[in-house]
Amino acid sequence: MSKNLYVTATEELSGKSAVVLGVLQMILRELNKVAIFRPIINDPCTGDRDHDIDLVLTHFRLDVPYEETYAYTLTEARELINSGQQAFLHENILNRYKQLEAKYDFVLCEGTDFKGKDGAFEFNINADIAANIGAPVLVVSSGREKTPEEVTSSTQLNIDTLEEKGVDLVACVINRAPAGFTEDMIAELQGKVHCKQSIHFYSIPENETLGKPTIIDVKRWLNGQVLYGHSGLSTVVDDYVIAAMQICNFLQYIKAGSLIIIPAIVRTSYWPASLPVSPVCTRIYPVLSSPVGCSWARASIGSLRDGPVYLCR
Repeated sequence: MSKNLYVTATEELSGKSAVVLGVLQMILRELNKVAIFRPIINDPCTGDRDHDIDLVLTHFRLDVPYEETYAYTLTEARELINSGQQAFLHENILNRYKQLEAKYDFVLCEGTDFKGKDGAFEFNINADIAANIGAPVLVVSSGREKTPEEVTSSTQLNIDTLEEKGVDLVACVINRAPAGFTEDMIAELQGKVHCKQSIHFYSIPENETLGKPTIIDVKRWLNGQVLYGHSGLSTVVDDYVIAAMQICNFLQYIKAGSLIIIPAIVRTSYWPASLPVSPVCTRIYPVLSSPVGCSWARASIGSLRDGPVYLCR
C-alpha cells in the first residue's frame, strides 16, 4: 500500500477541498497517524493560516504542527523558479515531505488552488512536485459551467498531459458534473485516455446549494453583530435584495431565502415591510450597513417569534 497520495485540481473552484476531506475521512478509517501536506499554499494575509490546512487539522483533529504542513507560498515558489532555482525548490519540498513521511503512516498531499494569474504554471508545478516526491495522483477535473462534451474533452486533455509528464495517475474525480453527464460518457472517456495503467473514474454532480453562503458566512464577512435570530444562522442565502427603493417596489423582488440589504439611511417603515408576514416571504434576512436604525430594531425584534435573522454592521 502506498504511503501517500497527491490530490490536484486542473482549475479554480473545482471542489478539490471537498474531495480532500472525503479521501482523508476514508484513510482515517484504516490508519490513525495521518498527516496533511501542501507543498505550496496561497499567499496568506498577515497572521492568517491556510484555509484548507486549518480546516483539515481542526475537523479531523490531526496531531500535526501547522508549520510542518507546507513548504512555500505561491509567490515564493514563483520567485525561485523565475530565478533559476527550481531544483532548490523541489529539494526543499521533498525534504519537508520526508520529515512528515518519517513520522506518519500516511501523508495526503494537496495541490494548489489555481487562484494565481497563471493556471498553466500551477498545473505544471503540481505535476512536477507529485512526480518528484513519488506520490500517486488523484486529479479533480471540474465540470463547472461546462457542457458534458466540454467536460469530456478537457478531462481527456488534462489526463493525457499529466501522463506525458510521467505522473502516476490512479484516479480522476469529475466534480460539479453538469446535468447530462452520464455513466456512458465516463466509460467513453475511460476508453479515450492514453494511460499506461487503468485509472478509476468517479463523478460528483453539481449542487448549486453547496456554493451558496449561509447567514453565518455573511456575519463573518461583515464582522457583523446578530441582533436576533441566532437559530437561523445556518440557513442558506438563495438571493439578495438591496432595499434602496420604495416599499411597494422592493417587495416584489423578495422570495424565501432572500438577504435584504438596507441602506444606512433608511426610513423605519422598511422594517415592518421586511417581516415575514406574507406566506410568499417566509424567511428574510435584513443586514444593516451601519448602526443607523438599530435602536428601532432593538426595541422591535423582541416581539418577533421566529423567521428572520437580523445582522448589524
